[in-house]
Amino acid sequence: MSAETLLDIFVPPEGMVGHSAALIAMTGTEDFLEDAMQRFTGLRPRQRAELGNVLVYLMLDGHASSSRKEVFPPGRIPGLHEFQPRAVDAGSLLHAKVALLAFAPNRTGAPIHLRLAVLTANFTYTSARQQLELVWLVDVPLDGTARPKDRADAVAAGAFVQTLLTQRFHRDEQSLAPKERKLTARLDVLLTAASSLATNRKPRFIHSLDRPLYDQIRERFRSAIDKPRNLLLCGSGFYEEPSGKARKPAVFGKLEDLGVFTPKPCRVALVEPGEAGAVAEWAREGDTDGWKILRPYDSLDHARRLHAKFVYAGYLRDGYASNGWLYLGSGNLSRRGILSHGGMREGNVETGVVFEVPERFG
Repeated sequence: MSAETLLDIFVPPEGMVGHSAALIAMTGTEDFLEDAMQRFTGLRPRQRAELGNVLVYLMLDGHASSSRKEVFPPGRIPGLHEFQPRAVDAGSLLHAKVALLAFAPNRTGAPIHLRLAVLTANFTYTSARQQLELVWLVDVPLDGTARPKDRADAVAAGAFVQTLLTQRFHRDEQSLAPKERKLTARLDVLLTAASSLATNRKPRFIHSLDRPLYDQIRERFRSAIDKPRNLLLCGSGFYEEPSGKARKPAVFGKLEDLGVFTPKPCRVALVEPGEAGAVAEWAREGDTDGWKILRPYDSLDHARRLHAKFVYAGYLRDGYASNGWLYLGSGNLSRRGILSHGGMREGNVETGVVFEVPERFG
């Protein structure tokens, strides 16, 4: 499946209905989540309220803000339950963006199909309409025909959801026997379905609960890329905060050290002027150490701002890129985004995926 809008990820495969879903992001808004619920279930709010089932489980960052004082109360979005976050350190963000969904042949049947979406976007219409985002999707049938690499990603994502829920959220039914967990019954089914796909393949899905994204990106690039590439292309919604000194941001040096490039590759960073931070201070000096700092643009002319985060390593020939490997995910190209992890005092919890992009583009 391919998604043209963020809401497309919630649309069931033909002949199926939404069974259950776990949604993780930094933020989510009622209008977007209501529309997502309607896509996922095919039911209006009153119909879902009458059905009486919790189908979607939401985990958002626990910090209060001007736009968010509390979790969604029960019934605000019928069929959706938001878990209450545990107390969090002021400097540690849940910045991950993931959706793990299960689909069934009918409203009372068991799941026969999973879908994993790794996003750069939050569950908001700001992300959907005003920002340039990326989404990676994989559909995973539960009938034994799924590819090993897809199975591995579903297993890894399910384990991430389970660990995140245990470590960072309150689950009142945790002490009850599985058959007595009425509120989270469908979540248990979803996570059991994901874990049933166990395989020896290394997942493309990565997270920073206990290891920085950068370390995992570097490992996967180095193990997969056999010949040095001559193009490093990256972009991010945010970069390092200004430090008052004009010096190359630390993450840029780390990207140069991925170990998969020729001695003098073409290095390009897409940077929004308003979010350039330390990159702007460095670039103003005029010597960017071989990096090209370019402003992204919206090819559809909708004036959307780049919010996607990615790192691409590939070949550049005659103005076209090819034979590449790509990281995309929630982690901005900043210290906290890809150089920290959730076990650190001011570390972020991020998610991403690293995969091959053999196609040629220019």
